[in-house]
Amino acid sequence: MTTGWLRMAKLTEEQKAFLVCGFARWATRADLMRAFEEEFGIQPLRSQLENYNLDGWRATRHTEGRKDPMKKWRPLWNETREKFKKDTIAIPIANAAVRLSMLNDMANQAYAKKNFKLAAELIEQAAKEAGGAFTNVREVKGKVEHEHDHHVLTPEEKQAKLMRSLTDAIATAVADREAAEQPTIQ
Repeated sequence: MTTGWLRMAKLTEEQKAFLVCGFARWATRADLMRAFEEEFGIQPLRSQLENYNLDGWRATRHTEGRKDPMKKWRPLWNETREKFKKDTIAIPIANAAVRLSMLNDMANQAYAKKNFKLAAELIEQAAKEAGGAFTNVREVKGKVEHEHDHHVLTPEEKQAKLMRSLTDAIATAVADREAAEQPTIQ
């Protein structure tokens, strides 16, 4: 007789590391479940996956003073995440020149097949790519009319500034209170 509850499989250290590394590479839960089943022949429960997602809510639930259940996996997760970020340069499509070359080939093929609408869309996309429209870098042109004088305050200057602000705030509050207590003529 089954109770309706699924029993979690006990994961090996290798399987846990597989999940931690997958999440560190921003894999989706669905992709990770599929890859896990292909790799190990078993399908973990979704709740099991979340135990090894150091970006997830469970990993952020520990607070100071409590034991960090993911402490063991954080170095592996951090190392994998950093390596993954650095390795994006090795992925050809991450390079603008490769993307432009591919768009050029696709536009030429579309044009040769007289698919002018698609060719025009590909040419527009290539122009945006070449112009940096798909980056988060924006160049702002113009002339600066003034310079900012940025002065870093010493601790004593910060304290004096805070004291002036507090004194002003107290004086304003006292004046407001006195004004509120004044009798009004009707």
